Amino acid sequence: MPDTYAFRLKCHLPATRDLAGDTPVEFSIGESGHLVSVSVPKKKDVTETGEVVFCGTKLGNKAEAEDVGKRLKNAVVLASLSVGLGIDVGQDKPGEGAFGFAFYAGDKKVTVTPGPHNKLDGDTIMVDDVHGLIIHPDRKKTFCYSFKISEPVTPVSTKEFVEAIRNFYSLNKPLSGQEKLALELFNASYYGSSSRTRFLTLMSVIEVLAESERLSEDACMLIDRLLYETNNADLVDFEREDLINRLAFLKRESISRACQKLLEQRLGVNAKGALKKYYNVRSKMLHEGKFVEQTDFVDMLRTLEIMVSGLLQAEIFDRKMNLKFKHDKVPGF
Repeated sequence: MPDTYAFRLKCHLPATRDLAGDTPVEFSIGESGHLVSVSVPKKKDVTETGEVVFCGTKLGNKAEAEDVGKRLKNAVVLASLSVGLGIDVGQDKPGEGAFGFAFYAGDKKVTVTPGPHNKLDGDTIMVDDVHGLIIHPDRKKTFCYSFKISEPVTPVSTKEFVEAIRNFYSLNKPLSGQEKLALELFNASYYGSSSRTRFLTLMSVIEVLAESERLSEDACMLIDRLLYETNNADLVDFEREDLINRLAFLKRESISRACQKLLEQRLGVNAKGALKKYYNVRSKMLHEGKFVEQTDFVDMLRTLEIMVSGLLQAEIFDRKMNLKFKHDKVPGF
């Protein structure tokens, strides 16, 4: 008998939201009336992020399971917006860079390898506990396992941390609003639930620190002439107003150029080159609405995190506190 397929969509809820009412719940979707079950695992305490898991079974083939799962995921996002739930539907990726494990089921040794699913026997399957959508063969029994460690844990000496606190307390250098915001964004990036949101948050740190300079007088005079021509052009009012506002901003360098200059000054030319590549990805995501699926965000984040950390240290420790931070302390830059 050929395989039927199933899907599982695991979503996260913010700590400030919860689904009220009894679960699991089963409901039908679409013209075909596919049944979907919803379960909400109980949180250990109110400060935790919550989970919502949607499951569908008995789908005729893998393509049908993918189609129904993706349509459901899209519907969940829109429904979340309409009821104010703030749900995070994940990126559909199994654990990255993780290790396998083995266990015994009776006398039989079972090896589990990193990947979407592992068949144990004809009636049982183990499914990676992916944050997002996963498609797998349908079985009577489904167990979930989790490969959550995609990066090694970095130990930090408590003694070193305490000594640093004492030193900065003695220096007594208050942070500016700009520096506070940059540090808040940088620290928040560690808690991002997806690599794309972490990427955009880290890029925002650089933009907060960068300051656009006014262009040369010759360039500003050219823009003034364009402003004069636009103001007197035969245009409808909203077009004229929009063009005038946009032209006025051209008297200062672009934020992307300001960011590149800042990185080159603080970390060197290699950092400037890396940022140029990252800015292209950011622009496609924010201005063209493209997810840039082929981009390896996990690998990119490793470099970007080092780069932004180095920039913050160079800006605050060196420029402001005169602690003589050197960019050669930042690997790769």
